[in-house]
Amino acid sequence: MISIGEVNKRSAKNNIVLKLPERLTNPSNRERLKKELLRCLYYRSWGYISEPQIPMYTGVFSLAFSRKGNPLLIGFDQGEIRGFDVTSNKQIWDNVDMHNCGVNCLEFINDYQFVSGSDDTVVKLWDLRKLDYSIQNLYDMDEWVQDVSFSFGQKLLITNGIGSGFFVYQLVDGRFELVAVCKNDKPIYRAKLIDSNDGMMVYSNWGDSKAYIVHNFYRLIRERSNHTPPSELHLKEEISCKLEGLADCIISSIAVHPFERRFAMRGTTAGRKKRHMKSYTFIFDANRVSESCEPTCTHQESSKTRNFTKEMSFSFDGYALSSPNRSSVRLLGLINNPMSKNRLQVLNEVKGSNSADSAIVTRFSPVEPLLAVGWLSGSIKLFKPS
Repeated sequence: MISIGEVNKRSAKNNIVLKLPERLTNPSNRERLKKELLRCLYYRSWGYISEPQIPMYTGVFSLAFSRKGNPLLIGFDQGEIRGFDVTSNKQIWDNVDMHNCGVNCLEFINDYQFVSGSDDTVVKLWDLRKLDYSIQNLYDMDEWVQDVSFSFGQKLLITNGIGSGFFVYQLVDGRFELVAVCKNDKPIYRAKLIDSNDGMMVYSNWGDSKAYIVHNFYRLIRERSNHTPPSELHLKEEISCKLEGLADCIISSIAVHPFERRFAMRGTTAGRKKRHMKSYTFIFDANRVSESCEPTCTHQESSKTRNFTKEMSFSFDGYALSSPNRSSVRLLGLINNPMSKNRLQVLNEVKGSNSADSAIVTRFSPVEPLLAVGWLSGSIKLFKPS
């Protein structure tokens, strides 16, 4: 590669007047570009390192790292939840009676406690220090629990299934209290809290390729938290932003950036013919939202099967996004440099040992460069820089 200085020397020797754009000659821009390139090279070095030695079941449906990065929780489609030590590469506990059906979501609420949601319609609160029984069971839902999201700052938990709304709980003295019921005119598939000062909530509808943002969500919940029974919040009346440019996708996954007001969405078009199906990954900047908001960058790929990804994940540094793609996982990077507009670039593609297997769920460690991938076969694979 010829440096900018060498280009200038050759141009002067041949009496060529070459004026490079300021975005390349500006020292601060060049330094930022250098950092972007180094990050790209860093994520290109990621590869397979190990496979946890745990009994395989018929599908990994959820993953969660503790806030300290260890242990890793693994939820299976038959109701089992297992704990894995990423340092020793061994299973440290299992409890086959945690749920009666598939465990669709796992989320830590502090260093030791976590919640689990299942197709048995129950959300449960657990403590790693005593797993003989759950601390609390939430029975308010009457459909499969698809997603949970927890705000560490506000101590709020939202739970949703493929129903016309979701439930909001406040953590008080170690137990959850129902404070509001959010209603929607159409079934909600995914809902996530963005832990910011004003409190934002983003959600996607099931089947109509639409997604929305509600601003000041925490204030709206506080206004209803003193009612008995909990009052209803009608989301249609509180929508502050409609997300545009979703390419008629059914949104199956929402990932929130670890420290910026950004979030990612993954969707698949509902084409009848396989050759017409496509998968998209969108990035939205929550700082730029108004009444409508377009994605700041998009990645598109063909999809021969309608693989509804359960979960994408941002890396601990917020630079890479893991996006399952059938038998592999794409590591997408948000390239933001002076030479080009923001775009999602494939930094790497990590694969499992079985080309017929499908990657379903991914989770980055919150404290180190480590990626866990759950597969339809029931196996778990770990990836990190080589």
